[in-house]
Amino acid sequence: MVPTEKTYEASTFAEKLGVSSSTLRNYKSQFSKANVTFRNYKGKTIYTENDLVLFNKMLNLHKEGGQTIKQCVHAVLSVQDSMDNAKDIMDGQDGQDNVQDNQNSKQDKHESLQESAITFKQYEDIIKRLEIQEQELQKYKTQVERRDRQVTELMRQMQELRKQTCYKKAWWMFWKN
Repeated sequence: MVPTEKTYEASTFAEKLGVSSSTLRNYKSQFSKANVTFRNYKGKTIYTENDLVLFNKMLNLHKEGGQTIKQCVHAVLSVQDSMDNAKDIMDGQDGQDNVQDNQNSKQDKHESLQESAITFKQYEDIIKRLEIQEQELQKYKTQVERRDRQVTELMRQMQELRKQTCYKKAWWMFWKN
């Protein structure tokens, strides 16, 4: 079987992405855990243009920050699934099955949006809690700095007192007053 679309071997694919081969294997394992399969040809993994697009989207999302590779993979795949569903709808498949699929798809999208709204609210709550904790941390930090200054000042005073009270005479001056 000879692939008809443009394909890449692992080393070339890694160069295209700008990552090492071991990093590519890590990314591939994350996609595999999300039930994405890659072609094999003569015992080697073959990557397609679609795979290149998926990996680039995942890398761009990861570079934006705030998410792990696993989260980025799931986000890219969910967007890809929704795009595939939209493409199916745009293809205009006729029949009762298509209508039922569209209704199920709309219902799934609605549920997904509700879940997203819930998670968005959860993120807002987390951000508010983090801001409160940051304010408390700042308050504690100023208290600790003030305490450290007080401790340092007390240590200086103790050293000065020790110098004043512990003045020793040299051993040969014991007979002098």
